[in-house]
Parts: sequence; C-alpha cells; structure tokens
Amino acid sequence: MIKNQLDDIEIVKPPINVLHIEDVPGDAKLIQLRLSEANQKCNIKIVDHLQLAIDLLKKHKFHVILLDLGLPDSQGLDTFNRLQESEKDTPIIILSGLADEERAIKSVSLGAQDYLAKSLIDTQLLIRTINHAIERHKLLSKIKEMEYEKFQTEIKNQFMTKATHELRTPLVSIKGYIDFILSGKLGSFHEKQRSSLAAVKRNTDRLIMLVNDILDIKRLETETNHLNYQLFDLKKTLDLCIEDMQPFLDDKNQNIETKITSDSLLIKGDETRISQTIINLLANAIKFSPENSKITICIHDLEDTIKFEVIDHGIGINEKNLKKVFDPFVEIKKPSYYSGSGLGLNICKHIIEAHGGSILAQSAGEGKGTTINFTLPKKRVVFSEI
Repeated sequence: MIKNQLDDIEIVKPPINVLHIEDVPGDAKLIQLRLSEANQKCNIKIVDHLQLAIDLLKKHKFHVILLDLGLPDSQGLDTFNRLQESEKDTPIIILSGLADEERAIKSVSLGAQDYLAKSLIDTQLLIRTINHAIERHKLLSKIKEMEYEKFQTEIKNQFMTKATHELRTPLVSIKGYIDFILSGKLGSFHEKQRSSLAAVKRNTDRLIMLVNDILDIKRLETETNHLNYQLFDLKKTLDLCIEDMQPFLDDKNQNIETKITSDSLLIKGDETRISQTIINLLANAIKFSPENSKITICIHDLEDTIKFEVIDHGIGINEKNLKKVFDPFVEIKKPSYYSGSGLGLNICKHIIEAHGGSILAQSAGEGKGTTINFTLPKKRVVFSEI
C-alpha cells in the first residue's frame, strides 16, 4: 500500500532559468525546441548581442548561460572573456559550430563549464550538460569559498601570533621595571603610590598571562605531530604538579585527596604538556572552590586508557554552559576575584586531543561543584599528516 503511494509521488524539479546568447534565429529556435522537450522545465531568454546579455545579467539572475562565440558585437575567445569578466557567478556552456570547436575547447580551459557542438545536440545531452554545469559550478564556488576562508584564517593566525609576540617583550619589560620600583631600590614612596603600582603590576601580569596563553594555543594548533613522546609515570607527574600548586592550596586552606587504582601508571606522551594540563585543571579547581574545601583527584587504570578526574566542590556550571567551557575566551563565571585569560581549558583540550584522548566537563548545576575528566591512551597515538 505504502509502496504504491510512493510510486505515485512525482518529484518535481525546480525550473532552470537559461540565458541563451545566439544571433542565428534557426540555432536559437533549435535550442528552444530541445529544452521544451526536456523532462525539466526551463525558462529561456534569448538575446543576440553580447552587450545586451551583459546589461541583462546586471538586472536578472540565471542558473546557466548558453553562449555562441560568434556574435555581431564580439567574436571568438574575446566573447567568452568579456562575458566571464562581467559575470563570474553563473556557469557558461559554449555552443559551437564545427569551425569554432578549437576555440570552444580553449574557452573550457579558461573557465567555461563545458562546450557542445550544435550539430550534435539532442535534448537529453543538453539538459544533462546544463545540470552538470550548474552542480559543478556550485562545487567549484564552494571550494573557492573554503580556500578563501582558509587563507583568511591563516592571515588572522599569523597576525595574532606576530601581535602577541610583539606585545610580550614590552609587557615583560614593564613588569621588570615595576618589580624594581616596588623593591624600593629607587627610593621610598608612600602607601598610596605602592598600592597604585601594585594594581599596575597585577594588570600587567594578567596581560602577560593572556599573551602567553594565546602563543601557547597557536603552538598547540600546529604541533600535533611534534609532541615530545616519552614513557613516564603519571602518578609521579601528578605528585610534582600538586607540589607546585601547594602554595595556592595553602592560601585558601584547601587540601587535595588522591584516589589512584595503581601504584605505577606508565603512559607514553608529552610529560611537559600533560603536566601543563594537570596544573591548569588544579588551578581552575582551586580558583572556583571555597576556602577550607577539598579537591579530589581520581586516576583509573583501564585496559587501554587512563582516566584522570579532578573533582571540586565549588561554584559549579549550569547545563547550558557545560559545552562552552572548553571554548576559547569563555569564562562562565567572571566576578573580579575569578580573573583569568579564558584560555586555560581550551589549552587543556588541545593538549589532550593532540594525544588522541578526550576531555569532558560535568556538573550537577550552579553551586554543586564540577568534575573535569580526561582520558589518555596508554600507547602513543600517531596522527598522519594530510
């Protein structure tokens, strides 16, 4: 029953708007006849001069142009070149006589979608050529668009990298001078001056952190195949990371509890980059958790992977923002006391994915803490260059 109903459904294709540029009435009539016989409706407009066609194309859009190279106001390849220069968004099919075949072939090499010999045209060939030309033109346009977008992205990335490099040097210099002044070696100053300089130093440090994070992301985007793989013990690496973060834990009277299923966790990866990830995740947990709270780190030794979890009891994340936390320059909560570049978790994502792993954020909602977990393959993952 359903099959019979489907058989009765007729798929109607949208009409094709065709511009035919032809000065021989008999040839124009033949093409019009062939298109009228097609199983797809075609709306055809015929003009006999190139300039008339160019003027018409400024006012109306067509899906395809059928072009005769020999016209009263233009001859040969110049006809195609002039038309293509004025109308780059519409595919052109050359209709040639036998004497024009060589120039028709040359037109295709210059950008025409196809050519047909007038004496050999039948309805099926004509409509098929038109449809193929339209689809091919769409595909080529899409490729050009993607290439342009890629070029724009490369230019933007080059500018960003150069700009951040140029910014970093004077910022580090400013920070050095401020530290020197605050040390009192240039003389004493009153508390209000010290407070103002301390504010300048804090903002300079924040800018340096942002610049360093941007440069780090640019490096990570290009070094997937250049990670320094080596065998290392993830448990020992974690111990060193906790040791580095201990002063920040002490400032908020926080403590870390570790739950590890194995005494030794050997994996192959870039230890420096994995350490950076752990430090970033710990810094986040410390920053967004209240004083006197506990942060839990769990490491699960699975068959082919290792799962690493950082669990805090801090401000949490609502469901709609969970997918955004790894985007660059995203800070879900941003009171003044939660300062940061907004790039830390994005850097973690780049590092873990470059190792062939995955990273995920989980939270029961605002005020209910957050769990960030990542998985890493125990063996090295090699990415082939495309």
